[in-house]
Amino acid sequence: MKDVRERWIREEVKGSYSFVLSSKLQTSKECIKNWLRSNKVVGPEIKSLEEKLANLDKRVVGNGWEEKLRQERLDIMSKLWKFFRKEEQMWYQKSRVKWLKEGDKNTKFFHTLAIGRRSVNYIGDIWVDGVMRSKPQLVRLGILDFFKEHLKNVDWQRSILRGLDLKCLSEPGRSPWKLALV
Repeated sequence: MKDVRERWIREEVKGSYSFVLSSKLQTSKECIKNWLRSNKVVGPEIKSLEEKLANLDKRVVGNGWEEKLRQERLDIMSKLWKFFRKEEQMWYQKSRVKWLKEGDKNTKFFHTLAIGRRSVNYIGDIWVDGVMRSKPQLVRLGILDFFKEHLKNVDWQRSILRGLDLKCLSEPGRSPWKLALV
């Protein structure tokens, strides 16, 4: 961004204020695009770090854990997560730009997204005891019966998270959930 500032100051344009501003903004735009192109190394950097991590894991298998290798692995993982976050932010910003550009003005775009999400989440029919169930009520009952049976047979203990004993819902607290499932 230092380059943008220097270019802005260095750029000497004669004309009306609006022409000068327009010209400087155009120059800044080109400078910013060049900077983005040169700093867009997230993908290759992630690949490089993943390769380093794989090679390090091979060395660990051959030589066993050493403090130096453990620290090196932590450093690589830290860098890798940093680049994953950068990549995630980049994709979020791109999707946001597309949404702002097309979403508010284009209701077809919005409805296509909503319909696509609905179709991904839709369960049209299931097999229950070797019989295909297609009616929504039978699908719902099949899923409910499956999970009732599954949870009845599974040996489980209450989860403890970082030493916190998670509380169970009391009977009055459970009833709204039962109604929602039936």
